[in-house]
Amino acid sequence: MDCGRFPLQKIVFRSNHGVGYGKVHSQNLTLFKKHLAEPHTDAEREVLLRLLAEEQAKEPPPKNGKLKPL
Repeated sequence: MDCGRFPLQKIVFRSNHGVGYGKVHSQNLTLFKKHLAEPHTDAEREVLLRLLAEEQAKEPPPKNGKLKPL
């Protein structure tokens, strides 16, 4: 899948919830936030926002009941 200036398949890490998933999840969040800080078309920004939201939804609820800041 190619969406304008950046090929999404090169920035999206996919993994099952197995070994190393926490690191992949963290990398995904970092990459999506980094790419959102760069200039993009509205369509590219929508895709990045959707991918970020999907990745954030995978995050388990905090054990202490406090949410982490974005």
